[in-house]
Amino acid sequence: MAERISSFVLILVSVYVFWSSLKYGIGAPVEPGPGLMPMLASLLVFSLSSGLLIKEMVKAGNHRGKGDASGLGRYGKPAILVAGIVAYSWLLELLGFITVTFPLLVLMFSITEPGKWRRNLLISVAITLVSFAFFRFLQVTLPIGIFHIGW
Repeated sequence: MAERISSFVLILVSVYVFWSSLKYGIGAPVEPGPGLMPMLASLLVFSLSSGLLIKEMVKAGNHRGKGDASGLGRYGKPAILVAGIVAYSWLLELLGFITVTFPLLVLMFSITEPGKWRRNLLISVAITLVSFAFFRFLQVTLPIGIFHIGW
């Protein structure tokens, strides 16, 4: 049941992110716009969540436990991840790409791999900087936010 609810919520969030990314403009294949990657990410999340929802609806019998070892319960991790993604979409323009992407990645890695803080921080920094450099290489204008972090 938890997978069905989280899949449905992720489908709704991906539709919201898809429509929000259109206002930034997706550009052209030769010159991608700032809305292209959020749009592609939302399509990926939509596809994976839809597949999981269909799989769970077709699956017969429900033999899952009541909780997990983290103490967050069945709905804790998906709820935190969805809240993080929604906050990311709201804060991206205000605070800037680097300022918002890094904490989101730390949150995501900490939920999936708790107790490995040094590794989570290092991977989050690396992914944030590499993705920022990649977008700059593609000449995509990223939000720099009120802190003006970026070039």
